[in-house]
Amino acid sequence: MSETNDLDLAPVQQTIEMADDSQCLDLGGVVIHGTKAERKALFAAMAKAQAVFEPILKDTANTFFKSQYAPLENVLKAIRPGLAANGLFFSQPVVDGRDGSKELHTKVAHCEGGVMHSVMTIPATWSKIQDFGALVTYLRRYCAQSFWGVNSEHDDDGNVASGREAPPERERKVPEPRQEPKRPEPPKSVPAPANEGEAVQGPAMITEDQGKAIGAEFKRLGWPKMRCAEFAHTLTGMNSSNMTRQAADVLLATLKNTEAQAS
Repeated sequence: MSETNDLDLAPVQQTIEMADDSQCLDLGGVVIHGTKAERKALFAAMAKAQAVFEPILKDTANTFFKSQYAPLENVLKAIRPGLAANGLFFSQPVVDGRDGSKELHTKVAHCEGGVMHSVMTIPATWSKIQDFGALVTYLRRYCAQSFWGVNSEHDDDGNVASGREAPPERERKVPEPRQEPKRPEPPKSVPAPANEGEAVQGPAMITEDQGKAIGAEFKRLGWPKMRCAEFAHTLTGMNSSNMTRQAADVLLATLKNTEAQAS
């Protein structure tokens, strides 16, 4: 019988090295592909890119809460130079899920082979392709900022750069949306409805119950007011003063299918 000191430990050591050099690392929602060396190069490149990201400016008006937010193009404009300079490719394709749903994949790939990606299921609450496009645009911006750990900043019109301190965020005034010229009032005498006593009505507006239900969903998600307004405006194209019942139904259904996430 062989002595313990004569045991061949090479297979055990090889198994340990293979586990350490796994091709796939699942971090619970974020999956990283590549060998240990490829992952190390990927992480180093991502850290260098983050160090040179430009500020993301909030320069788009949101009439829902009379605030400003940073659109998707501002987010991409701020991060692309840093990514390109460090050999990183970033993409967010929409693909079909296994259960027939739609998924948004957020991916970053390094020139040496490492890949990191996350997946978000797109709520199936849209009925028109325009609604789907608006929802995807919002989720792409939300996921891109979350993926890279970046926040948007207010556009202070160069006050800091010129030596003039910008006012605190709570004191900043958001420009009022440009007012449309008043249209001339219609003549006082208008044609009577086809049926006597039948009133001509426009689209039904959001009800008090719908407003309370939407507010309750926003409270459940724990979102700040600015984000709530931005989400509602991006999805429906309307604000609190002109939202229709149909748009409110779409917004409420989308919120009910949105899971609360830690900020």
